[in-house]
Amino acid sequence: MTNLGNLISAARRRPRIGVEILPSEIRIAEVVGVAGDWRLACSGVMGRLDAGDVLDETDARRLESLLFRRGARGTEVVVSAPAESLVHATMNMPPASSDAPFAKLARAELERLRKLEQTPFEFSAWSLPATGSRHEMMVIGCKTEPADALAGVLELAGLRVAGMDDPTRAMARAVHGEAAGGDAFRVIVCVEADACVLAVHRGGVQTYARALPELRLRDHGRSLSVLGTAIAEEVRACVGFERHRCRSSADFVTVLCGVGGTLPTLRAVVGEALAIDVRPFAAPDGGEVDARFAGAIGLALLEDAA
Repeated sequence: MTNLGNLISAARRRPRIGVEILPSEIRIAEVVGVAGDWRLACSGVMGRLDAGDVLDETDARRLESLLFRRGARGTEVVVSAPAESLVHATMNMPPASSDAPFAKLARAELERLRKLEQTPFEFSAWSLPATGSRHEMMVIGCKTEPADALAGVLELAGLRVAGMDDPTRAMARAVHGEAAGGDAFRVIVCVEADACVLAVHRGGVQTYARALPELRLRDHGRSLSVLGTAIAEEVRACVGFERHRCRSSADFVTVLCGVGGTLPTLRAVVGEALAIDVRPFAAPDGGEVDARFAGAIGLALLEDAA
């Protein structure tokens, strides 16, 4: 079974195929190029026969077949980490100028906060943009057991797991460069049938992420006006929080991804409520790309991440 190592580790050879595993479907994307300069080579979607958090062997074999039928090159894949394996935290740290063992401290604090003392896990941590003398870090942990179980099922189907990542963080790689200016806030809202996640990035660094299950498409039916207004309120609140935390009045741009990003009416409602132009998901050359594949594209670009 593949030893996943660090949550954001990947094979030495750049993996090109991203696989996002959702409760009801699986999305694949193969990209050519690097983060900030990529193009989509092929993509595909398949419904899951056994919907849920755990991928079974039948769907894993169907995934391998989908890759072949879509013309994907090779069998190395970067997959989204199982939702039940991921834990997040933001924590205060000693001054960045100190000689403190930040990685060790971050791991210990995540272990304490999320009660992981008896649970093997890998983690990734990064410093948030400085706000005066304050030093904060964001940490993502990935529980080893469910992650290794997923890798094992995929390998039995003939695939090699070259990396694994938090799909929310991965998505930011696919929309890298959307924000105008290095200080601008980039807000990514992924709206799916069964989930909604909002993430804020600044200067290429994820600074905030929040699940908003009450804003999933399934609960709003045809009422895109109500949903779009609610999303705009969340965006406004999160940007306000980040502006206060960063002591900044920088502009922000918003990009809708997932199924929600394919709905022009939803983009228009959110944009009108925020009084900004909500951008469609696009490739670096400006060509519009199906917003459902933002996560899979970001996973394929894993090794290009900082």
